[in-house]
Amino acid sequence: MSVSFDNMRKQITLKTQSATDDGYGGQVVTDEIYAIVWARITPLQTSRSLTSFVDDRLQHVRFYEVYIRYDPAVNELMKVEYNGKTWDIVSLEDINGEHNYLRLVCKEKIT
Repeated sequence: MSVSFDNMRKQITLKTQSATDDGYGGQVVTDEIYAIVWARITPLQTSRSLTSFVDDRLQHVRFYEVYIRYDPAVNELMKVEYNGKTWDIVSLEDINGEHNYLRLVCKEKIT
């Protein structure tokens, strides 16, 4: 698969979560912007239903393939924000192991 800057035309935000002390013995978790980068986004499938065992209801999700320039700090704990929606990173791959591009598989939960 050929990936280049020529077809990376969407801007995404990569977010991390940080926890800080709330002063009462607990923690406050907040999202922080790690980076805003150019990406190529392709839907992997239109829609798929999965059963959520947390709240015993059917949940609809969409999967996307997102290509970005290689960054060794990007990981599955981060989130992708695009067009006002937040996606979980399900997996990531260093394309051909050459440290040029990362392929992220992301999941959007549809409520």
